[in-house]
Amino acid sequence: MRRADELWTQLATRIPKDLHRRLKLYCVTKDMMVQDFVVDAIEEKLGRKARPKKRVIELLAPVRTEPSLA
Repeated sequence: MRRADELWTQLATRIPKDLHRRLKLYCVTKDMMVQDFVVDAIEEKLGRKARPKKRVIELLAPVRTEPSLA
């Protein structure tokens, strides 16, 4: 959910022309702004990856050593 007092920044990127055409067509048919689509898509993608992958956790975890059998 977006707050009215959020600060915004501009994002500029290059995408394939056909993808841009499809994006605009989708937004027109759904009566939404491209900006809203992009923000929703980014939030959805980042939300799915909120937890780091197992490999990242393994790399960040301290090295465990087996207890000595002394």
